[in-house]
Amino acid sequence: MLNRVLVAFIEEKDVEYLTRYAKVIKEHYPGAEIVGMFIHSVVDKDEFKEFMAADDLYRLKIKNIDHEYQRITKVEKEHSERIEKSFLSVMKDSKFYNMVGDSSKILLEELKFFDLAILAKSDELNHEEKTLLNTHHKPVILVPKFENYSFEKILLADDQKIGANKSLFNFMEIFSDTKDFTAVTVNGDKKLDTEELKTYMEKAGKNIKTEFLEGEVHEMILEYSKDYDLIVMGNLKHSIMLEKAIRDPGIKIIESSEKPIFIA
Repeated sequence: MLNRVLVAFIEEKDVEYLTRYAKVIKEHYPGAEIVGMFIHSVVDKDEFKEFMAADDLYRLKIKNIDHEYQRITKVEKEHSERIEKSFLSVMKDSKFYNMVGDSSKILLEELKFFDLAILAKSDELNHEEKTLLNTHHKPVILVPKFENYSFEKILLADDQKIGANKSLFNFMEIFSDTKDFTAVTVNGDKKLDTEELKTYMEKAGKNIKTEFLEGEVHEMILEYSKDYDLIVMGNLKHSIMLEKAIRDPGIKIIESSEKPIFIA
């Protein structure tokens, strides 16, 4: 059951399409509360002065650190006001929070009180996103810029591990109205029994189709996902920690997908 959704804005360029995604969720689940949140990194004045005073290049460029702090604070305030206005112009009955600090830490703290978080999907995961995906305790949907969002056709990237199964069941619990699923396994064991999952889905009033493909995992999933609204994936904590060494297919799917990705 979907109760509360947190839409986290880090950059102003993402506001329009993330808000559209939030609106689609609200249309499907009118009882859910959608909360917008902007996180910016302006620290308090003492920390700002200490940091800038230690930067020789910055000190040469900026002679009046107090004035620079006031300028940056004003710019950030105007930035947050534009984001809030844009979000609330569409999500009229929603709340909006303005937060200051480390985005991944704030998101982890705020997620205690929400079912899931909605974030913009980057073409390349940045440090904050990697930190969040390595530590998150609630589901996250990474959303790319797209024209038409829906929750009708869901693709499970099934690596036959417990993480993918957990994500699928988390998704079904939150988005309870979604009925149709396809589970795609690339280079997997076809002998593993899928009948138990089909039996469960039938009992739950859902439909699931299973497909086995051969090839490069991320390429096959990305190609198959073109006909779907969203990809469900397992937890990526292990992959994030080792990504530089192994370039896990899950990371490649996240960075290259043109569809939203649900990770739990």
